[in-house]
Amino acid sequence: MSTNNVISPEDFRLNKVYITADRFSRGKTIDVTNITIEFNIYENINLPYLTGSISFLDDSGLFDVADFQGTEAVTIVVSLPDQPDNNITKTFILNSIEKTQQTNDRSAVLIFSMVEDVLFHNNVQAVSKTYDGTGEEIIEKIINDKLNKKLYKGEQTFTNSFQSAFRIISPYLSPFEIIKMALNKMTTENGSPYFLYSTIYSNDLILADLDTILKSPSFNKLPYTYSQSNSNDKNNDPVTAARSIYDISLVNQEDTMMLSELGIINSFFEAYDISNGDVYSTDFNLSQLYDKLYSTGIIDPNLSTRLIDYSFIPDQTKTDNRGLGDYRSKRFSLAVGANTYPLESQINNWTSETDIFSYILRMNSYALKTLLLKNQVKLYVPGMNFTHGDKITSVGKNIDILSYKTNVSINIDRMERDHKKSGKFLITSKRHVFNATEFKHNVSLTCSRISNERPAK
Repeated sequence: MSTNNVISPEDFRLNKVYITADRFSRGKTIDVTNITIEFNIYENINLPYLTGSISFLDDSGLFDVADFQGTEAVTIVVSLPDQPDNNITKTFILNSIEKTQQTNDRSAVLIFSMVEDVLFHNNVQAVSKTYDGTGEEIIEKIINDKLNKKLYKGEQTFTNSFQSAFRIISPYLSPFEIIKMALNKMTTENGSPYFLYSTIYSNDLILADLDTILKSPSFNKLPYTYSQSNSNDKNNDPVTAARSIYDISLVNQEDTMMLSELGIINSFFEAYDISNGDVYSTDFNLSQLYDKLYSTGIIDPNLSTRLIDYSFIPDQTKTDNRGLGDYRSKRFSLAVGANTYPLESQINNWTSETDIFSYILRMNSYALKTLLLKNQVKLYVPGMNFTHGDKITSVGKNIDILSYKTNVSINIDRMERDHKKSGKFLITSKRHVFNATEFKHNVSLTCSRISNERPAK
């Protein structure tokens, strides 16, 4: 890209795109920068790898010469136009051809599916091994030993999990499958879940817990704002324009019936020990979980409200006057094995817990992960703030959003804040859209939260 300064918040610099393969002669690379049309990169807080797609204009039979076999690596290097030395560099495997479209007799557009190289390495392994330790210790052992990756050690992204050391025996599972087992057992003392994810900004994997995420500030000091007049204002400088929201929509909003069906609002839980017949049982109540998050400072009750309308009476005939939170809408039953390891080892089974409180933490984790799916907002924004190579804008980070209520009778200077679509949200997934012919970068964000913004009094 010839422009040396950012004149638009969508501008980016495509420094290089090149393909390598182990079967190529040593040191050989194929530079495909000039034939790259577009590439998309996806981040997800629930996935320890990136996925994406990339399209090329092939007018010289390049991919016939390269003899594409689904084992080629493509490395992409991008930056902001005025920061060519502050690169984002990621390597993917071109694992399949999604589509081939002939444009004329002499050229075709090839669209490849691509996955981060760590996923390919993971998928070819079947691990038969025993891992002991806390959840975070087991995860770090696996990514070091089996994936040649590191756990991110920068700013604090997680606290130590509540559970004591346990043992996982892998019956020929992939590394990521073993890691998922560890993540499913791990919670904070509040029962908040843990996530392991990858970002375009680092080759290290990031472990984070929901408590730490929610207590962290938003990465943007000034909110991203949905305002058509601001977006269309050509006089805005790029830094101001970079906080524009081009499009905003609500997803999976207010589906209280679904949450009730899933047992998130109120349910019964029991764990049956098949070795001795002991039964651990208790009620789960979402309202009590909110109380715990309020009391421990994870959520500020002065700034947020609960997602559930507990005043609702499901029996609208009012024959049964019980409120929504009084029904046990689901029963969870779990069969667990005894701790069969020597007592002196102080190691628990992966399936077992030592008390009912620890089992309830599993329910808390399940509820919070489900709540993150209930209150989602999708944004489409310029890419400038997401091309700095800064991990504070990755998934697993918070963003502050400002949107206004739709009311045509109110003067634009008196527009009211829309509390459903405004406030602090957690970025749970991202799609980076890089247009390599116009050198434009935009980002589609999916953002979630477990409480609504409380209107100011």
